[in-house]
Amino acid sequence: MSPKIKAPGQKIAMEEKIRVRSLLLEPILDRPIENGKGMTTASRGCQPNFFILMLQVFPLTVNKVKMEQRPSLMIIKPGALGDTVLTLPCIIALRPMYRIMFVGTGPGLFWISKYVDNVFNFEMAPWNQLFVENTHPFLNTVPFVPDIIVCFTSAYKEIVSSNLKEIFSGSNVTICSSIPDRRVHITKYIYSVLKGAGVKIEWDMVVEQLKNGLIDKMPPGKYMVIHPGSGSKRKNYPMEFWLKLALRLKELPFGKRVLFMFGPAEEKEFSSWEGRLKFRGLEAVLSESPRDLMEILHKAMFFLGHDSGPTHLASVMGIPTFGFFKLSDLKVWRPVGPCAFAIRLNDPERLINTALRLITHVFDGSKNLVWCGKEKAWRPFFE
Repeated sequence: MSPKIKAPGQKIAMEEKIRVRSLLLEPILDRPIENGKGMTTASRGCQPNFFILMLQVFPLTVNKVKMEQRPSLMIIKPGALGDTVLTLPCIIALRPMYRIMFVGTGPGLFWISKYVDNVFNFEMAPWNQLFVENTHPFLNTVPFVPDIIVCFTSAYKEIVSSNLKEIFSGSNVTICSSIPDRRVHITKYIYSVLKGAGVKIEWDMVVEQLKNGLIDKMPPGKYMVIHPGSGSKRKNYPMEFWLKLALRLKELPFGKRVLFMFGPAEEKEFSSWEGRLKFRGLEAVLSESPRDLMEILHKAMFFLGHDSGPTHLASVMGIPTFGFFKLSDLKVWRPVGPCAFAIRLNDPERLINTALRLITHVFDGSKNLVWCGKEKAWRPFFE
């Protein structure tokens, strides 16, 4: 009787099991073990059943083998928080099908690291050498050679393309601009670039993610959170505008707690306005890190802000979000999510009244209502 021949995948899985079995005998028994009740026990003093250990480890190893059979994708997209956040809808849609490496910059890496296999900082060596001609290969810095590389950059495209093709000679490399050359929403632009590069992605997959809320979904908080800043002062309404809106919000039955959040770019404003806001019965906090921002957003019932990273982040978290746009193109940069709106009116008083009316509609459960007045001031992304 001829012996059974194992398929390649079965052989890899068996080799992984043998490796894990050998590791179990010594290192694992020296480490604290989760006892199933949220507590850990020192293994030598209270050794768990060997077969229980095997059951705990084998699902992880088998999943690892399956994951390594997926095609791999590297996305290079340096940018601010909002630029990185608006990549998330596509990335989360692709997670089940691809191993993903993301190369980016800034605080957005904190958020995106939860949804990709590997993250690299573009501002650190060796990635910052991609703009240098004849850069040295650095394959040893990446855990796997990607099948597809998509790089979003508006500078030194030829040099970056040449370097990537030399370093990753077996990869399909696509270089494109950081922002679209036509008036299309940035998330749809990212999708179209990925699809054009050969990534198996459909727009319906992205829309499904956005309709459900993408990341860190939490029960509604108790605060009306206002972020009066952004990365550019030209995009900002004055603090007096936000103060007037906040006082009107406090008059609403559900708007008793209003929290002003100031980011690192608004540290001076925080120092000068903190006392004045508290005098009016409003709260103020300085968000100095991504973790601070996460904790604040988890307290939010609603989020109001400019075209900024925190606004885009709140919207993809599923928080009812209202973006007040002064200069940015609504068609390209409006926030996306299950309850995300963009408002732009030249008259500040009408802008406040429109925002209050919209917030009331959302609170009453009419979040899918589309108001199409003469200004068409706001509209859900997918209507």
